[in-house]
Amino acid sequence: IEQAQQQVESDDSDEYVYTLETPADKENFQKTLRVGNSEIPFQIDTGSTANIINETSYKHLVDGNPTITLANSTPLQVLGQFQCTLESSHKITTAKVFVVKNATGCLLSGHTAIELDLIHVKVNAVTALNSKEIPTRLTPLIQEYSDVFTGIGKLKNFKVHLHIDPSVKPVVQPTRRIPFAIRNRVEVELKHLEDSDIIEPTTGPTPWVSPIVVFPKPNQPDKIRLCVDMRMPNQAIQRERHPQPVIDDLITDLNGAKYFSKLDLSSAYHQLELDEDSRSITTFTTHKGLYRYKRLNFGTNSASEIFQNALDNVLNGIEGCRNISDDIIIFGKTEKDHDASLQKVLEVLKANNLKLGLAKCQFDKEQLEFFGYIFSADGISPSPSKVDAVKETPVPTNPTEVRSFLGMIQYCGRFIPNLATVSAPLRMLTQKDVTWDWTSMHQEAFETLKRLLTSDTVMGYFDPSKNTELHVDASPVGLGAILTQTTPGKDDTKVMAYASRSLTPVESRYSHIEKEALAIIYGIEHFRLYLYGHVFTLITDNKPLELIYKNLQSRPSSRIERWCLRLQEYSFHVKYRPGPKNPSDYLSRHPCTATNTRNYLENIAEEHVCLIAENAIPVAMDIACIKDATRQDPTLSKTIEFIQTNNWTALEKQDKMSTGVNIDELHALYKLRDELTVSSDADILLRGNRVVIPTKLRAQAVKLAHEGHQGLVKTKCLIREKVWFYQIDSYVEECIKKVLTLPISHSTKTPAPLKLIQIPKHPWDTVYVDFLGPFPSGELLLVVIDGRTRFPEVEIVKSTSASSTIPRLDRIFSTHGLPKKVITDNGPPFTSYEIQKFMNDNKIHHHKITPLWPQGNAEAENFMRPLKKCIQAAHVDHKNWRKEMYQFLLNYRSTPHSTTTVPPATALFGRSIRNKLPSVTETLPDMKYINETIDTADQNAKCKRNEYADKRRHARIPQLAVGDCVLVRQEKQNKLTPHFDPNPYTITAVKGTMITATRADHCITRNSSHFKLFTGGATNQGETSDNKVEGRNENARERGRNVVVENRDEGRRQYPRRQRKRPEFLHDGQR
Repeated sequence: IEQAQQQVESDDSDEYVYTLETPADKENFQKTLRVGNSEIPFQIDTGSTANIINETSYKHLVDGNPTITLANSTPLQVLGQFQCTLESSHKITTAKVFVVKNATGCLLSGHTAIELDLIHVKVNAVTALNSKEIPTRLTPLIQEYSDVFTGIGKLKNFKVHLHIDPSVKPVVQPTRRIPFAIRNRVEVELKHLEDSDIIEPTTGPTPWVSPIVVFPKPNQPDKIRLCVDMRMPNQAIQRERHPQPVIDDLITDLNGAKYFSKLDLSSAYHQLELDEDSRSITTFTTHKGLYRYKRLNFGTNSASEIFQNALDNVLNGIEGCRNISDDIIIFGKTEKDHDASLQKVLEVLKANNLKLGLAKCQFDKEQLEFFGYIFSADGISPSPSKVDAVKETPVPTNPTEVRSFLGMIQYCGRFIPNLATVSAPLRMLTQKDVTWDWTSMHQEAFETLKRLLTSDTVMGYFDPSKNTELHVDASPVGLGAILTQTTPGKDDTKVMAYASRSLTPVESRYSHIEKEALAIIYGIEHFRLYLYGHVFTLITDNKPLELIYKNLQSRPSSRIERWCLRLQEYSFHVKYRPGPKNPSDYLSRHPCTATNTRNYLENIAEEHVCLIAENAIPVAMDIACIKDATRQDPTLSKTIEFIQTNNWTALEKQDKMSTGVNIDELHALYKLRDELTVSSDADILLRGNRVVIPTKLRAQAVKLAHEGHQGLVKTKCLIREKVWFYQIDSYVEECIKKVLTLPISHSTKTPAPLKLIQIPKHPWDTVYVDFLGPFPSGELLLVVIDGRTRFPEVEIVKSTSASSTIPRLDRIFSTHGLPKKVITDNGPPFTSYEIQKFMNDNKIHHHKITPLWPQGNAEAENFMRPLKKCIQAAHVDHKNWRKEMYQFLLNYRSTPHSTTTVPPATALFGRSIRNKLPSVTETLPDMKYINETIDTADQNAKCKRNEYADKRRHARIPQLAVGDCVLVRQEKQNKLTPHFDPNPYTITAVKGTMITATRADHCITRNSSHFKLFTGGATNQGETSDNKVEGRNENARERGRNVVVENRDEGRRQYPRRQRKRPEFLHDGQR
């Protein structure tokens, strides 16, 4: 082994590398992998526990300085590490890669090589069993059928058909977004399932789509599991009914047996293939697209009955064998009988391509606990675990606990003879005037009742044909569950089993509703052998849990959501029953003292919460920072305390609250208490799958969400996706309004309503003037159009100078007379001294429209559109555009105008002009009738046009007043130019929709749509501070409000405008 040059700071090591060089004779161990978008050659080193990449292959390093050592414990100089996706031609996985200085090549660890299917390790079945004992006589048999214990099988010549109720409407549920930090792991798991032939991608329309929930695998933080939420599809899947074995059948079959084995099928449901018609309802959505199951999936409500029936058919005819669900019992009176049955079962499983999970199998046992009973050579006896919860119950310590114990006795012990007499001493202690004194008489009655409660007169055998009820309850110290059965139509309730356990330190910090939900999980999974595959009723004294389980679209806290998905494979109805009527209340308050009963499933729930907390925190926020800020936040600290103690009574005592507690926020959190979760270390509060951000970090969270300046709506969508806090919407709006880049970068989308312009009373009173061009020849067109008759005049000019324009205007005015008013834009030459002198000399009022507002010169603009089209057509057809233009003018002047309904020439001259079309009309038109027609038609057309345009554009009256500080739209210089000038102006005059504003010595006039109210934010020019600007705006708004209103046109019909805003009950924290 060749050692690399190294410099170290510590001798500690946690990773080992056996080589850093690539010998020439090891080419067969070279493999090129895709790392991100690049391909890098790696040498497979089965002895290495770390993946190594050299400095040349990776230049940009992430933070971190772990220590890696050679096999001789010599530390290496690590430059950095990073998490990436590694892809071979077979599989894809995620792994941590270290960058080491002076490494001549790249190394792939043995573990990663196995995951990429680059090397294969054949495991001996006996060796893989580790601590499990296999008798010597069975070792050859296990080795002979070693392939039965590897991989996931698929039952031959069998396909599952799910029966779908056509009356149930299919549901396409929305995607639950996967945090970016774990998407690589999700992709790896999807690839694994697809390579294992369990799922397949699907395209095209599908009626059913369900979301997935991601949670970590126990003891493997880099791995995840996918769980499909099948609660909605299960409403349409019709359950199959197949006979289920009962305890009486097992007692008869196992009577006299002395040798027992239990076999467990690996991923049992996944060994049954779905037919083509049944796959669509299992479709689920991910960030990589839609997938569906090819095998029977966990969570399908009828899966247990289907699998039970399939396995019954496979094992049919084999003596010494019984199965319940995915467990197979092998038994025999002699070793020979037992071994023969075991061999037949293994042979049948091999022939049908079914696989076993070796780690969960038990071989050649003298006694076996199954279905709540212990089977042995001595016969059958109830499992002690069924009654341990009652036998180990400590004595009551106060009258309340006595009442709870008697309640359990009254419900479960109705078949106890002389119950009233036996329990009399205890009932005396519950009377109001009796002093508490626990004596030997009470102790004797207590022990007698416990013994009778576990006797055969009270306990019964489980019978699937009877009505089954599971009573669960939780207290601050423990969980309790009682399984009972009743014959249909009779009142003969008998107890099947009792169960209880104490809470772990972490579980004791759960909220009350989470403890009650944990009791449901504990009770159902503890009695899984009885309840799996059967319909039962679950009794709880927590009303919100009943609603959560009934509403399939509810979004409870992350822990409860995870637990709900774990129970998908069970079929039960949740029923609420008040606490005093719940017989399991006493067991939950006096649980078995053992606290080591917590299994890996509870650990998964905690890891699921931690996974959500870590990935829901913005990248720039450290989880330790969130924890510290939460501890320092008086309101959130008090909320966590209330959740853990389930005591919110202090809310009514506001004077006793700690300093700094926000009472309003605390009340809002109280309303959301069923959605809140506290992390296992009690330092982070979550609402559902979102972290509750403490007060001091909220501004930072908004800043992170607003990076990239997506806008207010998208920023709120982004921040609500991962975090939550009190009044989040209003807080985000307040913060973003203070950011200057938002108002200057976003255009105004709400224009002012169109004004109704009255038509001039006489022809040629008001004319509109504008230029069209220049054309390729360098010429322009001077357009003059009458505001009443819409009669156009067009002159060809060489330039827009005053010297070229004035002679043309003189010629037009000499023909039609001098108008009273000329309307132009602010371009050259209309702002020149010569034009202004020309207008004054001829006593013409020159009105220049609002700058940069061509709609003010609408008549000229509207006419120039068809004129421009005419000239373009002539150019395309290679015709004389002048000739075509004059022909266009002849036809335009003799055609009824779309607004006035009268030809412009007729309206102006009082006669029809002749064109190329034949005409028989010789009489002159009635000008009085024509003028009335023009007035009426113009008014109606403008009203209809304005109403339609205002409605389509959602126009509203601008709320701008003298003194307001505003931003002004600026012309685009390039693609990076913001829509608005970042330096604000102050409004000095308001005239209808024409606004005049000044800044220093600069004065501008624009239409109101060019302005946006400036509500704050720093500027680069040192303008007035936010507070002064806001105060001035509010005062000015009150002074100038009437200025806008009184300029509204009186002749136009006005419609009331409702205020559009989000209803209060939809705001977070206010519902």
